[in-house]
Amino acid sequence: MPQTVETTTATTELTIVAEQAQLPAESQRNLLDSFQPHYQAACELIEKARNITVTDATQLTEMKQARTIRLALKDVRVSVDKARKSLKEESLRTGKAIDGMANVLKYMIEPAENRLDEMEKFAERAQADRKAKLQSSRLELLAPFNIDSSFYDLANMPESTFATLLDTTRLAHESRIAAAKKAEEDRIAAEQARIEEEKRVRAENAKLQREAEEQAKALAAERAKVEADRKAADDAARAEREAIERKAEAARKEAEATARAEREALQKKAAEERERLEAAAAIERRERERLQAEAKAKADTEARVKRDAEAAKKKAAKAPDKIKLLAFAAMLRVIELPSLSTDEGQEMIASLVADLYRLADRVTMQANHL
Repeated sequence: MPQTVETTTATTELTIVAEQAQLPAESQRNLLDSFQPHYQAACELIEKARNITVTDATQLTEMKQARTIRLALKDVRVSVDKARKSLKEESLRTGKAIDGMANVLKYMIEPAENRLDEMEKFAERAQADRKAKLQSSRLELLAPFNIDSSFYDLANMPESTFATLLDTTRLAHESRIAAAKKAEEDRIAAEQARIEEEKRVRAENAKLQREAEEQAKALAAERAKVEADRKAADDAARAEREAIERKAEAARKEAEATARAEREALQKKAAEERERLEAAAAIERRERERLQAEAKAKADTEARVKRDAEAAKKKAAKAPDKIKLLAFAAMLRVIELPSLSTDEGQEMIASLVADLYRLADRVTMQANHL
């Protein structure tokens, strides 16, 4: 009985669509004849679909029936669409009527078709939901270990395989943490050793610097003493030479006066003067020998100072740059310069000594800034 009602209702709806299109009676009959079989087939299938309900994944028979009816409805829908396309070509008004009738069928079929599709794929969706939840739970278990899980199919991975992966990942994570802790402890130990070594090197450098400064002071004091002795010897020699020259000049003048006044006694007095001059020459020779001995002693002292400076230079060569520069400054202060006899030469030597001392002071000042 319901099937008759639905068929009559569907036929009435198709008739209304045909009449609204203002088609000729023959065209209306042709359209109704074309779509009426589809109406009847759709009504029968939809009626069968109402009796199918799937609520559990084990209802395989019902799901199979849902698929069969859905495919049958799909065939009806496809046949309707083909009929629509064929009939629509007759005219625009006929096409409108065809579209209207096809839509009536479409609106009837699609809800039932969609419902049957949902029931057909119930187990598939349930399986997808279960896998999604499994994937989420396994990701949550792996999250603390910072692992890139994009390479693993966690949803389909067997439980034993996942358990092995979880244990392996946890052990690897713990190993990384332990290695990082050990590396940090080694770094701290190495840093402490470096600090201790730097303290030792600074103390050793300070000691070497103090020794170099003390050596430089001793060398400066020794050179100052040598310079004072040399200056005193030069002053004494110059004074002696000037005294001899004055005596000679006085003797010459006295001889000339005596020669003019007493020509007769010239030979006798000349002989006496020659004897006196020879004696003076002997005195001058002894004085020259004394000065040479003092110069040799001074040369020996300067050689000893030079040897000490060379020794300090060799020791400083093994020291840092600052100590080397300080030793070089000390060496500048004890450089041996030639002894010149003229006043101009002595002034030049004094100027060079001053220049060397200024250079030594400059080297010392720059070394102290290292």
